[in-house]
Amino acid sequence: MAYTYVLDMNKNPLMPCHNGGFIRTLLKNKKAKVVRNKPFTVQLLFEVRNKYKQDMTLGIDAGYKHIGFSVSTSKAEVFSAELEQEYGMVERNKERRMYRRQRRSRLRYRKPRFNNRIASKQKGWIAPSLERKRDTHLRFIMMLKSIMPITKITVEIGLFDPALMKAIAEGRTLEREDYQHGEAEGFENMKSYIRYRDGYTCQNPDCKCHRMSTSDREKLRLAVHHIGYYRNDRSNRPGNLITLCELSHTPENHQPGHLLYGWKPKIKSLKETAFMNIIRKEIVDTLKVIYPTTEIRYTYGYRTNMTRNECI
Repeated sequence: MAYTYVLDMNKNPLMPCHNGGFIRTLLKNKKAKVVRNKPFTVQLLFEVRNKYKQDMTLGIDAGYKHIGFSVSTSKAEVFSAELEQEYGMVERNKERRMYRRQRRSRLRYRKPRFNNRIASKQKGWIAPSLERKRDTHLRFIMMLKSIMPITKITVEIGLFDPALMKAIAEGRTLEREDYQHGEAEGFENMKSYIRYRDGYTCQNPDCKCHRMSTSDREKLRLAVHHIGYYRNDRSNRPGNLITLCELSHTPENHQPGHLLYGWKPKIKSLKETAFMNIIRKEIVDTLKVIYPTTEIRYTYGYRTNMTRNECI
């Protein structure tokens, strides 16, 4: 059901309206005007007597590349969306680097500047790339809060300890220095981490599953493959594991001359994990400052997974 989001004369949000004919009548009679196309929002041009509002909850699934949003009342979901952030700025960064070098080459003299960047990093400083992604979360939340009377905000975040999972996989106790070299934490086992890292998708780019429909592809079993098995490397470190579906992970493909024998795929980086570790609570803390009267809390992804499994 499509909803229209409504503001009063003072631009305060009212309850969304699902009666499209009523909204069209208001616009035709010049009793309302369009203030936003996506999502479609109108502002009333007359005083409203009944400003009754229900409790509305905004749920955010925070992420490095994809962000999920859902606004619901006790009876229905009134808004849902998935936002895909720009992933990778290699070409734009190359262009910036070129212009920067040109500007510097035209300077005859430049004062030494050794520690200027380190000195300017105050407490709470984060890299600009992560700051932009964090601000994207906040901007979209603020936009939704401005068009709907949201009374509660829940942010789903992830907490990962890369060193702990690596130590468990290697069968040893966790040492203090391991926190500089770990990769995964917070998962039930190493298979869960590898599947999460690979997006629950077969990593063979030539696999037939990529040409199948989504419903058929989801029926395929996923396996975690040891990349270096052909050289007797069956260690369970993340760099030696990758996700494959049952169409690629076959005995035939393990034989010499076939796909998996000598295969050296490129393993994904842990940028997403680092982002969630750095930003996980900053979004909630910032929202508490912006909206002190709104109930704001965070939850963890594993709790959502446990609740989903209990309902099945």
